[in-house]
Amino acid sequence: MERAIRVKHYAQSTLKNYTIDARRFRKFLGDRYPGTLRSEDARLYLEYLAIDRRVAASTQNGAFNSLLFLYRNVLCIPFENMQGAMRAKRPKLLPTVLWQDECTNLFSALPGTYRLMGELTYGCGLRLSEVLGIRMQDMNIDKGVLTVKMGKGSKDRVLPLPQSIVGKLRNHLCAVQKQWKKDSSDPACDGVFLPEEMEGKPGSGELSAALAWYWLFPAPEITAIPGTGMQKRSHIHPTRFQDEVREAAHRADIAKRVTPHTLRHSFATHMLEAGYDIRQLQELLGHADIRTTIIYLHIVRSDSKRVRSPLDFLRETQDQQKKGKEKI
Repeated sequence: MERAIRVKHYAQSTLKNYTIDARRFRKFLGDRYPGTLRSEDARLYLEYLAIDRRVAASTQNGAFNSLLFLYRNVLCIPFENMQGAMRAKRPKLLPTVLWQDECTNLFSALPGTYRLMGELTYGCGLRLSEVLGIRMQDMNIDKGVLTVKMGKGSKDRVLPLPQSIVGKLRNHLCAVQKQWKKDSSDPACDGVFLPEEMEGKPGSGELSAALAWYWLFPAPEITAIPGTGMQKRSHIHPTRFQDEVREAAHRADIAKRVTPHTLRHSFATHMLEAGYDIRQLQELLGHADIRTTIIYLHIVRSDSKRVRSPLDFLRETQDQQKKGKEKI
């Protein structure tokens, strides 16, 4: 299954999720011989997840996609009458959004580099993987743009940098360059991790040690690669950034479930409130389908079109009647 996924150049996160689902499916089946499987086995497993395990709709749909890939591309077994039968209906929930004062309080509570990461995530509307994956060559301070390489759907896009943090970014770039020089002079460090399709290719060693490919937010420690004796530096681990954001929200007394992706939702909502077009926002967010972007229209606050409750009208009418009686 892993080989089939790599042939199709799916994302590393897809590889991880699909193989985890396949292992769970195998455990459910009791290590049955794959050649004996039928679509009914997948149906029973999905029913087990929904009824016995009571998993979320997203988890059930993810397992469905994993099994569909497994049956079609690995086992070459028909996946009959399953396309619409076992997909769970996901609840249509609005994303959590921070208002501007909450964003300010959150950034004030984030320490050091994590504050810059949070401001950049919000200021450019980045996904978690996108802010972590920024390389030094992706930043162009002079032109004021950030290039997001290989975003979701393997697409690149160019975003304007927030001018309010350009000074911070310049200082941060200088600090990162000093860290790169230390790594370059350290015989125990073999550079940084490159994109998977570039690792092991001729010349990859030179690229791995080049400043252009160094992370904008490098991890504080280098990572040992099992079985190779090599050590490379990765970017800051996503869990660290997630934990810092969650703890900062707690310190800022924000009574919401806040994650780095909340900052992306907040960016989208605030851009619409500022009057930007939905098509512009779709391009900035990197959405393939505008229906994904339209959800933010349901969150936007517009004072000119504010809806008032009929209970307020009723109270106003009562007050006016009371005042009229008092005059009489």
